[in-house]
Amino acid sequence: MDYSKPLSPVNQKWHEDPRIDARIRAFFSKYPFNVNADNETMIGLLNGDELGGGERLAPSSGLDISIREITSSPDNNVVKLSVMKPTGQQSLPCVVYIHGGGMSKYSCFYNNFQTFGRLISSQGIIVIMPDFRNSFAPSQPGEETKKFPGGLNDCVSTVKWVSEHQEELGINGNVFIAGESGGANLTIATALSLKNEGKLDIIRGFYAMCPYLAGKYPNEKFPSTTSNAGILLDYPLGGEPIIVRKYENEGDDLHGNKNCLAWPTYCTNDDIKGLPSSHFVVNEFDPLRDEGIEFYNRCQSLGLDTSLTILPGTIHGTGSYLVGLCPDISLSQAQSIHQFCVKHSK
Repeated sequence: MDYSKPLSPVNQKWHEDPRIDARIRAFFSKYPFNVNADNETMIGLLNGDELGGGERLAPSSGLDISIREITSSPDNNVVKLSVMKPTGQQSLPCVVYIHGGGMSKYSCFYNNFQTFGRLISSQGIIVIMPDFRNSFAPSQPGEETKKFPGGLNDCVSTVKWVSEHQEELGINGNVFIAGESGGANLTIATALSLKNEGKLDIIRGFYAMCPYLAGKYPNEKFPSTTSNAGILLDYPLGGEPIIVRKYENEGDDLHGNKNCLAWPTYCTNDDIKGLPSSHFVVNEFDPLRDEGIEFYNRCQSLGLDTSLTILPGTIHGTGSYLVGLCPDISLSQAQSIHQFCVKHSK
């Protein structure tokens, strides 16, 4: 498959290209926008049933769903957790699922993420989703925002809390991390943070979907940032998107310092060595496709237990953002996450 061939010109009716799933093309011909420029429109659609899916696709029946609160370190802020567990079942693996949004926006309580979480949990697994502090758009009105590493600290604190409360939660000793887009960035960064602390043994593996790892676009290192530019994600040519600029505090230089906890593409081989089992999923027509493939290739070259899936005909985050539109893809992703967790459980 030739991944280097561009679609129709940047921002020029990409939704008419027949290589993209017909359902996606039909939807975005009605809603011609990108998530960077029109955030409120996207939020409304994610919370509606056309994209979000809702109860019709993933019923709450058969699941115990609750909200827990934990204290995050080192800021002592409160983080809400959405907890989903198959009713009446004990001794299950658990996945801490971290939502996307460029580490800067969205909430795990949005309809699409709740639907996707229920799809995963209904396979027979506990799902815990942290509503971490976004870098600039509050997850909910009145909630706190925090630039890097605020959201990452919340995710690391969540994984540690889950590990410490396994008996109470009904977890069988097998904790995993998963996420899409910015959530995949935080997934990998959480694993790296745990490794740095000598606590990597509290997770069995991680599952990264359409990971957002580089933060510089377009990027000559990753041809898809040019060939797929403008497909849902629209980054300004020659400049950084606002979600990149607002991820760091004034005076920080996360790119110049090659901070791999902020942008995992900067990982050295020593950073990657020793990471647990992993699976990567990338979308064929995603500007971020190649940075995910590159990270997978590096894991593989270092002898890690890793695997890769390329989803043909899909755009960025199809499985978790377009749940109502492409339920078969979302269900397949949920099943894949469950299978990964079962395969790598002890």
